[in-house]
This record gives sequence, C-alpha cells and structure tokens, in this order.
Amino acid sequence: AMLLQKSREGLDEAEALLRKVVEVRTDCLGPEHIDTISSLDALVDVLWKSLRYSEAVDLQKTSLFKKQLALGHISKATLHAAENLAVHLADILRFEEAIETLELSLEGFKRYFGSGRPEALHAATTLASLQHE
Repeated sequence: AMLLQKSREGLDEAEALLRKVVEVRTDCLGPEHIDTISSLDALVDVLWKSLRYSEAVDLQKTSLFKKQLALGHISKATLHAAENLAVHLADILRFEEAIETLELSLEGFKRYFGSGRPEALHAATTLASLQHE
C-alpha cells in the first residue's frame, strides 16, 4: 500500500509539473508549437498511468488536432499520433471512434509510406483486429 501511495504521489507531482510546462510553453511558444504539443503528449501519458483514461483520450485528441495544424494531416508524427489515439480509444471500449480514427490514419500511411510498407501494414493489422472486437 505504501508503494502504491508513493507511486500515486509521483504521478500527481508529474501531472502538476507538466500542466505548468504546458502553460508556460503555450504562453511563450504558442499552442501549436511542437514543444508545447510534446508536453501535452507527456501529460497524456501521466493521465493514462493515473488511470484517468477519458481525460487522457480527450487531451490526446487535442494534441492530435494541434499536430495536424502544426505538421499537416499527412506527416509521420501526425499519423502515428492518430494510430496511438485509436489504440487508446479501443482500450476504453470506444470502438467506433477507434475504427474511424484508424481508418483515417491507415489512408494517410498508405499515401505517405505506400501500402506495402511496415507502417501501413501495422495500421491495417490493428484496424483488422479492432473490426473483429
């Protein structure tokens, strides 16, 4: 129990610090700057580890939207972010959203990498497994 308490406290401290980093980076660099977005992604990870799945997924959607603005819809980082969001959506049983997100990601991977490349094949395999859930 003591170990779990210390772990929880560490996550709370990490969350507080990352929220401050996001705030400062947003003020200094802007909300669509890649460093601000990276801080949002780190906060998503902490929220996920804290078992706050809905909040993590909502923030992950915001991060993806900002990545699309900063990097475009068809960039490697944006496509991987969409695929990761789809996996998290499926993890919390939001299969329809997960499939829709992954279908868009797969289309992008096919255009960006080609349909026979590992990135596109991985996204296709993930999509196929979600469609059978």
